[in-house]
Amino acid sequence: MSIPPPLTVAVIGQDRWRGGEIDFASCYAMEMSYLLLKPLSDFRRYRWVFKRGCNEKAIDLSGKYRLLKSKNIHPHQVDFWLAMDDAGEKTARKLVKKAGESPYNGMYSRAFPDKVAHCGFVVPPLRDDGNFKEWLDFLREHLAPWRDRFGQIMSDAS
Repeated sequence: MSIPPPLTVAVIGQDRWRGGEIDFASCYAMEMSYLLLKPLSDFRRYRWVFKRGCNEKAIDLSGKYRLLKSKNIHPHQVDFWLAMDDAGEKTARKLVKKAGESPYNGMYSRAFPDKVAHCGFVVPPLRDDGNFKEWLDFLREHLAPWRDRFGQIMSDAS
C-alpha cells in the first residue's frame, strides 16, 4: 500500500463582507492530515466578531490557513475547488477554464470529473452577538459529507 500525495482543495468564496471568514473557517472545520486546504478570497478582511471568536478558540489567523487571493494560485495546482457561494463557484470555473486542460493528469482527476462544485448549502451570517461556536459547528456539520468524500478518495488512492 503506497501513500498517495495530499489532495489539494481550494475553498473559495467571494462574498464581499464574509468571504475570507467563511473560507478560513471552512478550512479549519475540515482540517485533515491528508488534505492541503487553501482558503481563497479576493475579499481578505475579518470583522472584529470573527477575530474575537478565533481568539477565544485559540485559532491562529496568521498560520496554516492564511488567505490567498484567487489570482495567487494556479488552477493546475488544485485537485478540487469547493465553492462556498455562487460567486466563488463562478470565479473558480472561470479560473479553471482560463487555465485550460492540465498538462499532467493528477491521480485525483477521475474522482473529480468536474473540478468545481458548490458546497450545497448557504452559510448563515456570523452575528455580532458572538455565536462563533455555533457558527463553526454549523460549518463542521454541513462540511462533514465533503470531508468524508475526501477521506474516501484518499483511502481509495492508497
